[in-house]
Amino acid sequence: MAEDSPRLGGFSAGLAVILNDEDSKKNLPKTRLLSCCDDLGEQSVERTLEYVFGLPNRSLSSLDGPVDSSFIRSVIRNLFSRYNANSGDSSSEKDMICRPDVVGLEEYTICGDIKIVKPPFLIESLEMFSSVRANTCVWKGKWMYEVMLETSGIQQIGWATNSCPFTDHKGVGDDEDSYAYDGRRVSKWNNDAETYGQSWVVGDVIGCCIDLERDEIVFYRNGISLGVAFQGVRKMGPGFGYHPAISLSQGERCELNFGARPFKYPIEGYHPLQTPPSKSYFVTRLLQCWSRLLDMHSVERAEHSLAQKLRRAKRFVSLEEIFRPVSYAICEELFCILEDDVGHAEYMVWGPLLSFMFEVFELHAPHDYSSLDKVVEVLLQFQGSHVLFENIINALSCGCKVAQLVLTECPYSGSYSYLALACHLLRREELMVLWWKSPDFDFLFEGFMSQKTPNKQDLESMIPTVWWPGSCEDTCCESNMMLATTALSESISKSSYYMTHQVQSISMLEEVDKQIKERACGEKLKHLKETRNEYREEVIDCVRHCAWYRISLLSRWKQRGMYAMCMWVVQLLLVLSNMDSVFIYTPEYYLEALVDCFHVLRKSDPPFVPSTILIKRGLVSFVTFVVTHFNDPRISSADLRDLLLQSISVLVQYKEYLAIFESNEAANQRLPKALLSAFDNRSWIPVTNILLRLCKGSGFSFSKNGESSSSSILFQRLLKEACINDEALFSSFLNRLFNTLSWAMTEFSVSVREMQEKYQVMEFQQRKCGVIFDLSCNLARILEFCTHEIPQAFLSGPETNLRRLTELIVFILNHTTSSADAEFFDLSLRRHNQSSEKVNRGMILAPLVGIMLNLLDATKLVEYQENNDLVDVFLSMNCAETVLYGFQYLVDYNWDGSCRGEAYMGKYKELENFLTFLACRTMSEHDEVESVVDTTDLDDNLCCICYACEADAQIAPCLHRSCYGCVSRHLLNCQRCFFCNATVTNVSRINEKTG
Repeated sequence: MAEDSPRLGGFSAGLAVILNDEDSKKNLPKTRLLSCCDDLGEQSVERTLEYVFGLPNRSLSSLDGPVDSSFIRSVIRNLFSRYNANSGDSSSEKDMICRPDVVGLEEYTICGDIKIVKPPFLIESLEMFSSVRANTCVWKGKWMYEVMLETSGIQQIGWATNSCPFTDHKGVGDDEDSYAYDGRRVSKWNNDAETYGQSWVVGDVIGCCIDLERDEIVFYRNGISLGVAFQGVRKMGPGFGYHPAISLSQGERCELNFGARPFKYPIEGYHPLQTPPSKSYFVTRLLQCWSRLLDMHSVERAEHSLAQKLRRAKRFVSLEEIFRPVSYAICEELFCILEDDVGHAEYMVWGPLLSFMFEVFELHAPHDYSSLDKVVEVLLQFQGSHVLFENIINALSCGCKVAQLVLTECPYSGSYSYLALACHLLRREELMVLWWKSPDFDFLFEGFMSQKTPNKQDLESMIPTVWWPGSCEDTCCESNMMLATTALSESISKSSYYMTHQVQSISMLEEVDKQIKERACGEKLKHLKETRNEYREEVIDCVRHCAWYRISLLSRWKQRGMYAMCMWVVQLLLVLSNMDSVFIYTPEYYLEALVDCFHVLRKSDPPFVPSTILIKRGLVSFVTFVVTHFNDPRISSADLRDLLLQSISVLVQYKEYLAIFESNEAANQRLPKALLSAFDNRSWIPVTNILLRLCKGSGFSFSKNGESSSSSILFQRLLKEACINDEALFSSFLNRLFNTLSWAMTEFSVSVREMQEKYQVMEFQQRKCGVIFDLSCNLARILEFCTHEIPQAFLSGPETNLRRLTELIVFILNHTTSSADAEFFDLSLRRHNQSSEKVNRGMILAPLVGIMLNLLDATKLVEYQENNDLVDVFLSMNCAETVLYGFQYLVDYNWDGSCRGEAYMGKYKELENFLTFLACRTMSEHDEVESVVDTTDLDDNLCCICYACEADAQIAPCLHRSCYGCVSRHLLNCQRCFFCNATVTNVSRINEKTG
């Protein structure tokens, strides 16, 4: 029988032949079994082996003994090798290239500082501009090498002669004897720069090809030609040809492949600079034999019932008789070749072996896990298997980085095949430990997590037409885009989803269209059309990017993975948090991935799971973790703690999520105190947002109905209890609250004054004013809550808190009401798409009214009537006119649109009565002062800080004197004397008699 005729084989008795046009596993279901026993019906293991190794019929003589690995190796070496010898490379290559046995970088040509990050040729520039040449040159023929981009910055890659000078500022392409391409600047370089090619991205593979038969240089991006870059390349003689060369700016990385590994995108007709191993073809054919054997084994399992019938008829036996010895013999031969040619082992693994494993495993589901496990089990029994699997893991990680942008097979797109194979291999503890112990673990893990980002041309090819709501594009573009995106992913239902963040660009385009329709003439019309084209291209690019991210990141199959990961990781972290020695070493990416994935699922549109399921199954554990660890000192990264705190800030604004916090035991026990202690220089903004949402509905003019859907009566009570039960904590919080509010209002006033002096509202300063004003309003609301729930902190004991509160009220009123240009003040608060009814002075004035009403209500209680007097504190500030003017402004302010109901109007009447009483007391105090004849100098016993109170306190050990109020306030923030900077050990009241 001829070699190319249907080959004989079987389950072991020579009774089956697999008829298949291409001998491919893809058509396995179409195979059929034929009887092919000899004339006497004798079993024929020889015919099966001939089929497995692709040998001619009857080339194996009858076996006298058992089939073992020694016999199979003899078959491989004597018969198989005879029919599968590689023809080898053409000897004419020696006349075209000058190369050593191993092509690499010529160290003496390095200009700058180039570091090999990872062998063999992953390099990084450590100086502003570094260049290097390879140790081989070509002067005839067609040659290529590949560059895999680890970064996408300025890199000039190409070819250069020995005469090309490298300096700190000049590299490849900056001389007439060198040629380069730079995808960052989309230019080609040969002494001068010209526009060429496409922009590149991380993970791109750039093919650098030189054709010295046609004197051309061509560059390829991911196997696609960018066109002829250079023509008329100067002829060179033997030994004086063109070297592969590269120049990198600081921090740029790339990996060079001169042929030590199979090319990712080989270009037909071009040869690698590194000679491929001579045994590569032989190893490929040998692994095909193993694949054929595995195919037969799969067929036997599929046709199990037929096999049983034939075995009972004694017409053939199980394939197991030859499967094990054949597999072992193939592996013995493979490892023998790898040991004899260590320098080419990487090529063998990245090429033939990896292709064989993908063929066995299948690129897409359903995967053949059983066959792959058989292969791995056999390989692991050999001594050199660890080095082999290290190369496999390395190759799979690299494959994830450079995976093609193919979304038509979603979810089996991009790096799926590499990840699926890697995950199955790493299920084995032996291989997982091998990977963990690898010095390149971090680098390889980063590769597995990588996903390429498309450039403009990639998106154009995947989404050729775009549409957005209200666009003036061709009406057919809407249906075309729908068809394109639906073909890419089932998760796309309407293109308007992509336009969430493109409102500004679209509005600009619409504005230009409007001006064009008004029929502007001449140069103005030409300019408008040019501007419109720019805006249109920007919007189209934005639409494509939004579509890409939605398809690639928010597809259903990825959301399923994110959901499972969230559930597992949060439970893992809760367990680890009980073990200090383990928790402090938990990698940060666990927390980052948990928070990011959770919020992606929460915000997905349409939702991956209903909010009720997310709350019941996932949110409870997530809430427990974030409330117990957002200020956990064991988490060393402040950014991570901020991330957890920000998650609380986001969740509590929704009523259904807030209910989970209220029913969570850990939140009830820990959150109130943790929030008060976390109010510091770094975290005060998110803490303020959380406290504000918890306290909504309890202040003056919070809403028209006086209530808020996101308020929490439970947490308001828990916060009150925390403040009362821990006086030191509340005192520290209150001090920071006073300081922060004072700073915020000062910053706001300064910004307004700067704009007012220039009499122009700059966009940046207007945004700054808006942010600071909002923060000031929020801080004032929290202070209002404190006066409502804990008035004793201000009206009982030392009057420091009450004095600071009243001073702050007067300070805010003064800066809010005494603006020289009220219209300019309101203009500085104006926001885009917001009316003046929602953003005005009333936002900061309302909490001040609430504070005053809370204090006035508290003074009616018996326990506070004989304590600090509110009127006396205001009178002692020596700025009567300012105080009265401010309170009159509050009384006269129009609150009709802000609050309703008799309760509010009744309370507001109390403020009017207070103003009347304060004005009477002020006039009385003024008359008394005028009646006293001022015949004495300033009393020496007055406090030299405030000049308002008697110096009734003495500081130890320096014995300086001041009033007790000034000293107490100063010591809240600094423990040193403000006169001599000595450390304060004690402050004592001065007895009038002994003083």
